[in-house]
Amino acid sequence: VARREQAQMRVLLDVARSLSSMVVDSDTLASAIMENARLLTRADRCALFIVDQVKQELDARFGRERVRMPITAGIAGHVAMNNVCVNIPDAYSDSRFNKAMDMKTGYRTKSILCMPVTYSDSVVAVAQLVNKDGGLHFTAEDERVFSSFAAFAGISLRTAELLHKATFEAHKSEIMLNLAHTLSSASLDEEQKLVDMVISSARELIGSDRCSLFLVDSAKNELEAFFGEEHVRMPITAGIAGHVATTSETVNIPDCYSDPRFNKAVDVKTGYRTQSMLCMPVTYEGTVVAVAQLVNKLENGSSGEIVPFTKSDEEMFISFATYAGVSLRNSRLFALAKFLNQKATVMLELAATLSSASLDGEKLPQFVVGMAQKLINSDRCALFLVDNEKQELEAYLGDTKVRMPINAGIAGHVATTGETVNIEDAYSDSRFNKAVDVKTGYVTKTILCMPVMYEGTIVAVAQLVNRLDKSGAVTKFTKEDEELFITFSTYAGVALRNCAQHQELLRAHRRNNVMNECLQKLGGTDVREGDKVIEAITLASKSILHADRCTVFVVDKEHNELYSKVALETGGKEIRFRMTQGIAGEVATTGKGLNIPNPYEDPRFNPEIDKQLGYVTRCILTMPVIHGSEVVAVIQAVNKTDGTACFTRDDEQLLTDFCMFAAISLANTKLYQFVLKSSNDAMQLLQAGQTGTVSARNRTNPLLAKMGLVDNSTVKMYMSLNVTVDELDRVKTINFDIFEYKLSPDPEMQQKLIPLLVELFRNVGAFENFKVDEETLYRFLISAMKLYRSVPYHNFYHAVDATQTVFLLIKLVDHYGILDNLDKFVLLVTAICHDLDHMGLNNSFHLRADTPMGILSSAAGTQSVLEVHHSKLAVELLSMPPYNIFQKLTKEQSQRAFKTMIDCILATDMAKHNELLADFNEAAANEASPMPRELLMKMIIHTADLSNVAKPFPLARQWAIAVTEEFHRQGDLEAQQGLQVAAMFDRAKSKLANNQMGFIDFVAVAHYSALAKWNAQIQPLLDNVKANREQWRLLKEQDEAALPPTSPKGEKKA
Repeated sequence: VARREQAQMRVLLDVARSLSSMVVDSDTLASAIMENARLLTRADRCALFIVDQVKQELDARFGRERVRMPITAGIAGHVAMNNVCVNIPDAYSDSRFNKAMDMKTGYRTKSILCMPVTYSDSVVAVAQLVNKDGGLHFTAEDERVFSSFAAFAGISLRTAELLHKATFEAHKSEIMLNLAHTLSSASLDEEQKLVDMVISSARELIGSDRCSLFLVDSAKNELEAFFGEEHVRMPITAGIAGHVATTSETVNIPDCYSDPRFNKAVDVKTGYRTQSMLCMPVTYEGTVVAVAQLVNKLENGSSGEIVPFTKSDEEMFISFATYAGVSLRNSRLFALAKFLNQKATVMLELAATLSSASLDGEKLPQFVVGMAQKLINSDRCALFLVDNEKQELEAYLGDTKVRMPINAGIAGHVATTGETVNIEDAYSDSRFNKAVDVKTGYVTKTILCMPVMYEGTIVAVAQLVNRLDKSGAVTKFTKEDEELFITFSTYAGVALRNCAQHQELLRAHRRNNVMNECLQKLGGTDVREGDKVIEAITLASKSILHADRCTVFVVDKEHNELYSKVALETGGKEIRFRMTQGIAGEVATTGKGLNIPNPYEDPRFNPEIDKQLGYVTRCILTMPVIHGSEVVAVIQAVNKTDGTACFTRDDEQLLTDFCMFAAISLANTKLYQFVLKSSNDAMQLLQAGQTGTVSARNRTNPLLAKMGLVDNSTVKMYMSLNVTVDELDRVKTINFDIFEYKLSPDPEMQQKLIPLLVELFRNVGAFENFKVDEETLYRFLISAMKLYRSVPYHNFYHAVDATQTVFLLIKLVDHYGILDNLDKFVLLVTAICHDLDHMGLNNSFHLRADTPMGILSSAAGTQSVLEVHHSKLAVELLSMPPYNIFQKLTKEQSQRAFKTMIDCILATDMAKHNELLADFNEAAANEASPMPRELLMKMIIHTADLSNVAKPFPLARQWAIAVTEEFHRQGDLEAQQGLQVAAMFDRAKSKLANNQMGFIDFVAVAHYSALAKWNAQIQPLLDNVKANREQWRLLKEQDEAALPPTSPKGEKKA
């Protein structure tokens, strides 16, 4: 035993000397410890588990194999945590033993001795001895021997650890010194090289497989990422790097695939496998200037195993980041200072150059192109001027100038959105059109397309192509290029805008000179000679537009045609066609001009005319001549003679301005012709009123001609209508309801009004006493119906209603014997004709709006604009044989009939109401003399014209709605023309009940009271007027009661 103990002691001393003299790496030391421990205990195998307190792991060495496991794992973990010895005679009978390893390797573990290796009472390692020789168990003696050995092993492991740390710190210090020297000597003018240097230094320092750097751009809230040679920008919050940049937190991920913040898509795309990651901020004075992202830490150099990043790595990077942050910040500041200095220098030169640049509309765009190309150092540059009026871009492409739609291509996108487009690879961008490159043989690689602004408005778009570096190689456009161009565009925008305004002033000056010259010629033309006025307009249009040919087409509304009496290129031959035909027809019907640059491609153009004339039409400009709101003519110019390919926007404006003056000249010519004709008509009308004869000239009235002859088949149709006896009786009573016919969905009900009127004529003896031909009477009534317009109140239904009321009034006054049969006949005819061709506009409107009828009436000294018009039409209609129901009258009877009819129609003018009523009251008060026949006839016609308020309330209400709507339409038109609108005509102010009560109070009551006082049989009509007034009052109160109450201040309560 003594000899064995001495031998063991000698072995231990030898081992101690051997371990203490070893200056080796940890792997060699671990192997020596395992081999000596196996020999001392005569074990078959030995494993060593070095304790890593920082990571709370066991670094296990199984021969050459090396793995890491949690510090609590297995039997070794138990020993490491508790600093105890574990001696297991039979491993398979101990639950702590894991048989899986034996099953995997085919080895048979029997006995185990697991003991701690300590230093200063701390476990630094665990030795696990397996299978003692001879199949024996490990003994207490083996435990004692290993304990003695473990003391030396612990010292050696601790010494090796301290040596490793010292070596590491020395290495780190050396790297830091080298890094500081490298970064301090790096050029601040070459940021890319500095970034590459920081990336490579970080990789070397931490021992990672890869490293990326993200520079923080706080101004744009972006990260500028450097992935090797790849360089991209992303939002400052994007990904793990974005999290670090915005929070300054360190992110250390041992296994990226188990962390939800990691995006596997990049690995899938590249085939790389990211396992561990360390992402840390690079700061300068507390501000994050960059983020470093280290990937896959390698334990032993480039060929080592991938392991997680440690706290030591984080600490080392913090020291490294101090130097890197200063260098990166200085580089950015230097780049900014350099950029600002360069920008200021260039902009000063640019401002000086642009301020002295020519305002020539052709030269300035070319100059701007050259300046932009030089400033950004691009190979090519194009400028697109924005034409908002035409919605086009005018492109300057080298020496070529073309026009295109405002939304065409990349430039169109920038022009319509104001966005900057920076394309690094043109061919991979779907917006780029390769066809131009294919055609020219040029290769477009990079594009920068940016707007040129003036006071927030895009005036142009610059498209720079292929940025060149110092060596002449094509490179991508940078953010600095964009910023530089924004400043450049400020000056360029002002210059381009000034140029545009200067050109506009020149064009305006030219327009004014040409316009003044043409207006002088037009003003010197006698308006009495219509053809010469049109010829002057034609020649002036040619001169203004530099047109080869020009035609003025006058609107003929009566025939719905356009015609030209002055066609300079057709030998004076008149041209006439439908108003809806061709280009001129479309302009005439729509009131909108057309500028057609290529007529042969326009379906509205008729090329046959060119073939007939041997002419080639290259461009057409057609504009409406508008007077008031009505198209009176169309000017059509063909082919430019000044070398311009087509008519321009300036030409459009010139012709539009000229058309205003042309409209005045044409209107004056038409007005003169109208006044001349109306003067003749007035003389004929006066003759008819005085003598009862009518000139044949009155039989050619355009309105009557437009109406056309009522043929016999139409007359027969009306004569054959099935009118019942009840209807024939009811039309002769106060119970007749005109709305039964007016509102019926059956067209035959409206047609029945003609035979019902015939019945009234029959009842007053027209057929018996004056031999009126029945077919002629039907034709007269049908024609009169056609002459009434479709307006809300003064329409044919009002004429029928007034005629039926006249019939009733004749019956009510018949007992006086004042009216003879001719008077009764004339009264019915007058009632039918008293509002012929009423436009729904009163006399006041015609006089205030200076309509042709109003002007003529003022010149003639009469205010009865409409009444004169109605009288004139009535006389003309009755003067035409097919409608002349007076044809069997004697000469004296005919004279009396025409004169009475005209006097009675003129008496319906409301301006004469008070005078008529006063004359009637005076005559009625004179009991010694009968009522004058002419005065009574005027009063009957006037009363019938006002009779709607004397009808039963359901009928009176319908008429009130109709007349109010007609008033409102006139008010709308007055407002459009800038005329003062009376309250009764104002749609927003007018109230139906108030209007009716006002009319009854101020007009109807006095009127019907006078009639009832003279003739008691008229009292029922007065009673109706008063009853209707009460109905309107009740309706007004109901409407007011339905309104929400108001507060004392007049505000409506909720």
